[in-house]
Amino acid sequence: MVSRIGKRVKEARVYSGLTQEKLAELSGVSWSFISRLECGNANASVSTLLKIASALDIGIDVLFCDYFDTDIDPLTNEIIKCISGMNEKQKLYILKSVSAFKELMQANG
Repeated sequence: MVSRIGKRVKEARVYSGLTQEKLAELSGVSWSFISRLECGNANASVSTLLKIASALDIGIDVLFCDYFDTDIDPLTNEIIKCISGMNEKQKLYILKSVSAFKELMQANG
């Protein structure tokens, strides 16, 4: 279980476009601990996992299940990276804008 959680932390970190150092800074957890966790050489308490999940802008449940699709095309991954640091209001604005653009493009063939 330890190595799977570490693997998921790494997947979420990479998916978010963060370095281990940046994740450590955002979560208040040491870089060396993040490194050991990702390698499966450390256990994390629930409170530490909450800090890490919060810094990654994901729910803690994501760390306990397979979630990230590492086979996403590069452009989609870049778009995800761009919006990953936004708050919910900003993300909803982007979603509405993209939906409106998609409808416009479909209407114009």
